[in-house]
Amino acid sequence: MNPQLQSPPGTVEILVVEDSPTQAEQLRSLLEQHGYQAVVAGNGQEALQRLEERPPTLVISDIIMPQMDGYELCRHIRADERWKKIPLILLTALTDTKDVLKGLECGADNFITKPYSEEYLLSRIRHILLNLELRKIQKLEFGTELAFRGERYVITSERQQILDLLLSSFETAVEKNRELVATQDELRELNATLERKVEARTTELRTEITRRQQVEQALRQANEELARTLEELRTTQQQVIQSEKLAALGTLAAGVAHELNNPLMGIMGYVTFAQKVAQEPEAKQLLERASRELERMRDLIRNMLGFARPVVEGKLSAVDIAAVLERTLALLSAEFKVRDITVTTDVAADLPKVTAQAEYLQQALLNLLMNAREAIEGRPERQIRIAAERRGGQVVVSVADTGPGIPPELQGRIFDPFFTTKPPGKGTGLGLSIARNIVAELGGTLTSDSRAGEGATFTLTLPSEQIPTPE
Repeated sequence: MNPQLQSPPGTVEILVVEDSPTQAEQLRSLLEQHGYQAVVAGNGQEALQRLEERPPTLVISDIIMPQMDGYELCRHIRADERWKKIPLILLTALTDTKDVLKGLECGADNFITKPYSEEYLLSRIRHILLNLELRKIQKLEFGTELAFRGERYVITSERQQILDLLLSSFETAVEKNRELVATQDELRELNATLERKVEARTTELRTEITRRQQVEQALRQANEELARTLEELRTTQQQVIQSEKLAALGTLAAGVAHELNNPLMGIMGYVTFAQKVAQEPEAKQLLERASRELERMRDLIRNMLGFARPVVEGKLSAVDIAAVLERTLALLSAEFKVRDITVTTDVAADLPKVTAQAEYLQQALLNLLMNAREAIEGRPERQIRIAAERRGGQVVVSVADTGPGIPPELQGRIFDPFFTTKPPGKGTGLGLSIARNIVAELGGTLTSDSRAGEGATFTLTLPSEQIPTPE
């Protein structure tokens, strides 16, 4: 490839389309540090306006955005004769083979997965700019129709464009494989370090036995120390396994959130229309409540789409846990009534506020109540008892059910992601795991206590609001 085809960075204008102001600013700053001109648009519609005003050299767009996603923006650009030759990079999770086909179908030039390294992004930009003139010279348009997983796709991208997109997808897979190999090397080194520690500690214990000439007592101490070391090894192994499970959960959550986003947007549209045409005040009130819950679902889905993000994002504040509990019970009141479930509450009058975020706290409480509801399904006595009280500087909420209880051999696994005792198709095994992660991110704990045949009690503990000490 002729390097003279590459334009100087200062003459290259890049349009960044990203609905997250933080991520958009980070990307703009990176591009300008390397001599590129950067313009930011907050969504697809705004990006089209920027194109009308001044077509850029290159477009970098996120896929998941309100109003118009990255695929639709790409289709608009390719459909306009003025812009169809502008290269376009899509930022994506790339969790499904269909992502590649959708990219080809809409005419994208490259995929870059989130999170990405800055050097990798810059290298892809340089590669595309070097190929830009060649694509003009070697232009060959064609249309190909293919079927994949029961859906049909029409590919109209140029041959060089398809090669760039497929090579970038392959390069991404290779990069992820390198990261996996590096992680495996780190785990091997950690295991070797732990083995050296065990060996060193064993030598110290044997020396101590010889020095004190108390063979039996020293052997006992050595056995105890070795047992503790082995327990540390087992704990470390469990932490590694847990990390892998959580990584798998993040990937699954991103895929599920991506699939749920479009139907959720459709439902929100229907609810909005129904609010406009509803005549009865009660119907309007119910639709407003449904709209608020749909918006909360939309926000949760957006949070799930990021990789390696914390469970709780944003600033914590003082939250009235009694009010959150009341709203959560209101959401389930109709279902509890239909299932003939009796709910009793004992909430202390002097209950202080907790340091949390209301929407995440409500999600954790909702998961606990749904777990209790499923536990008492089909039982002769269907009761859920909820209590909330102050204990020192903490607020403690317990949810007890009259279900069959948890067998001792399963009590250590109930918070594991994907673990469930329900038949296939009846549960995902994520409710309790997500609840515990949320509570942990809020600075609290979630524990369980159960005996077979005597129901189960889940106890949620959160720090109360910190009141500043007067100076």
